[in-house]
Amino acid sequence: MTLKDFFTGQKSRFFWLNIIAMVGVVVLLITVTLYGVDSYTHHGEKITVPSVTGMNSSKAAQILDEAGLAYEIVDSTYRKDMAPENVVEQSPTAGNFVKKGHIIYLTINQTKTPTIVLPDIADNASLRDAQAKLEALGIKTGPMELIPGEKDWVYGVKYKGKKIFAGDRIPSSATVVLIVGNGDGSASADSTSKKPAAETENEEPANE
Repeated sequence: MTLKDFFTGQKSRFFWLNIIAMVGVVVLLITVTLYGVDSYTHHGEKITVPSVTGMNSSKAAQILDEAGLAYEIVDSTYRKDMAPENVVEQSPTAGNFVKKGHIIYLTINQTKTPTIVLPDIADNASLRDAQAKLEALGIKTGPMELIPGEKDWVYGVKYKGKKIFAGDRIPSSATVVLIVGNGDGSASADSTSKKPAAETENEEPANE
């Protein structure tokens, strides 16, 4: 059989029909595969992330669910100006485009004010050192209370008019008053930094 006979004969037609069928099957498989991948990855589908910052976490979850998005609470912090369990931050932020089912990560406001242990500064630090230690912990200091004693030496600490001592827990947003010597004579006995024996170690921290 010559090459010409092969391309013009019955066998030739059967051969080309098989080739065409094979090509058609390959094209069909590629099309189905690409469509399946697009469907699985939501190709071309964009959802605008709604703003849920400042909302209660339950309301935020409802809004995200209605938008076709998932959520996960990944952290908590404390904001005095926000209600407990409200959303402080979200990631991605509002306005970003994401695919359906994308997880929005939330940081919520704590339900209780965090407390901090008062460092040992009373009768153990100068005014400058005491302020530096308190500032590092985020504790604010109000106007000083001056008493007779070594100038700029811290003899005690007060919170809401009550003396507090090293190891006591106070709210992280507290403002304390430092009892400081004015440089005139010695501190009186009632300015001692020691905690009265009647006070127990299990006392509750002062409330904001």
